[in-house]
Amino acid sequence: MDKLKHKLAKLETMEFGLDEIREDEDIQGLVDRRLQVAIESCIDMVTMVIAALSLKRQDEAADVFRELARANIISKKLSEKLVDACGLRNVLVHECVDVDYNVVYKTKNEDLDNLREFAKAVSKLLEKDK
Repeated sequence: MDKLKHKLAKLETMEFGLDEIREDEDIQGLVDRRLQVAIESCIDMVTMVIAALSLKRQDEAADVFRELARANIISKKLSEKLVDACGLRNVLVHECVDVDYNVVYKTKNEDLDNLREFAKAVSKLLEKDK
């Protein structure tokens, strides 16, 4: 959870415009890596939650978020936003398709709250289990 909070804080302090992100490979690398690690932190957390609650194991990272929605731990809407984040993470890691820096920019500037909301849901769940 601390790694996620740290990466989110770092992403929020980066004030790059869309053109800078589109055109500067060094900025792209920095933003890409921080987004990747933040999303992977959520994937790691959800995998632990699935195991701890003995929910149905999933083969794909995106499906673990859907499983949490089915278990009413997170909303379906948040689940789908996290599925989208997994898709972005796959593009960033595997570079199987060209990275759409419009999507990266939007994620960095508008969608970090989804990751934060997920972290809050996990924290709330952990507090209940104490």
